[in-house]
Amino acid sequence: MVTGFDVLLRLSFNVFKYRDRYTIVVDIFKTIANSRKGVKKTQIMQTAKLNHYLINKYLDVLFLNEFIVIDGYVYKVTRRGMEFLQNTETETLRLRWRL
Repeated sequence: MVTGFDVLLRLSFNVFKYRDRYTIVVDIFKTIANSRKGVKKTQIMQTAKLNHYLINKYLDVLFLNEFIVIDGYVYKVTRRGMEFLQNTETETLRLRWRL
């Protein structure tokens, strides 16, 4: 079974120069999750430090895999997206304490 994150891993490597995909996805999730009312695309672009081309690519993948929803011009994290964010934060903490 292909998950949403597997799709992100298949994106071309030459598009991403400074951060890995995992970090970018977590930045996007954190930006959206910090607002109860949702966040506009421009705010996500500025906070995640992505250009228009890349933000569209990431948001499309996250939307198609039901990690986020679009409510008018506003993006919101779904329950599945929140679970993903919590799991990634847990794994990050686990890895930090191992080092």
